[in-house]
Amino acid sequence: MTFRPAYVSVPLGFLMAGFGVYLASVARPGTLVSGPTHPVTAEMLAQADRKSLKPAFEFRLSEPLTGKVYDAKALYPQRPTLVLFIKEGCPCSIEAQPIFNTLATAYAGKINFIGITDAIPAITKLYARDNATPFPVLSDPKLTAMRAFGAPRSVYFGLVNLDGRIDRFWAGYNKEAMVELNDRIARLAGEEPATLDLKHVPEKPTSGCSFEGM
Repeated sequence: MTFRPAYVSVPLGFLMAGFGVYLASVARPGTLVSGPTHPVTAEMLAQADRKSLKPAFEFRLSEPLTGKVYDAKALYPQRPTLVLFIKEGCPCSIEAQPIFNTLATAYAGKINFIGITDAIPAITKLYARDNATPFPVLSDPKLTAMRAFGAPRSVYFGLVNLDGRIDRFWAGYNKEAMVELNDRIARLAGEEPATLDLKHVPEKPTSGCSFEGM
């Protein structure tokens, strides 16, 4: 489900309200559908693994909620950075959001957490508010970061080292992946691993909806 101003001639307030109703109808944060909606294949895992230690894409994107512009050239040397890809209207993104919120809160000030979505700024702002994201969600409707990182679907995510290289890239998530991510973040942050509640995280690897045009 995608809204684009060029094609929809309705007031923005009506558009945003309707989108909010849609999100509420398809999923709630912390809920889990039965079985992987988008199973992760062996090829998806292999492609993600090949990105390890490769230079990370240096994006420069804005956060509609605050108007702040985030430049990866400044973020990467500052502290390790987790980049999470989010798709407009994707229930999988909403289902996965709580565990990333927990990690971002647990490692606040130790790790940069960045969400990147294909939504226009108005919808990006709505997503961040509705899902109470404790980290910035940046708008990238042209999919520049998705293409550069090689993230064809939502709920792909990567952890970037201080030297700007990808420590690890994941094609989707499950309990095993979140434990690994937690351990890697803790190591890079010089902290003990955070306590995670994984009861709403799937056992089998699952990704999100495809980004249109990729």
